[in-house]
Amino acid sequence: MKNLTVSLAEDLFQALRIRAAEEGKSMSRFVAETIELRLGKRQPMSQSEAMARFLAGPDMDLLTGDGRAPTRAELYD
Repeated sequence: MKNLTVSLAEDLFQALRIRAAEEGKSMSRFVAETIELRLGKRQPMSQSEAMARFLAGPDMDLLTGDGRAPTRAELYD
């Protein structure tokens, strides 16, 4: 892995710091992932990203037509 020094305007630096913190990442990790996305070389997502993506998925209706939870036998039918 190589290191890179980048100069940013103060306002852009602050926006980067805030966005990285919101996503629970270091600024270095955030910049690296952004570049990987732009270049089409996406790394596997982090555990927190995977959880957020899972929780944002489609809502699953687990109740039966009459509003009750299915019995074990009904689940296996």
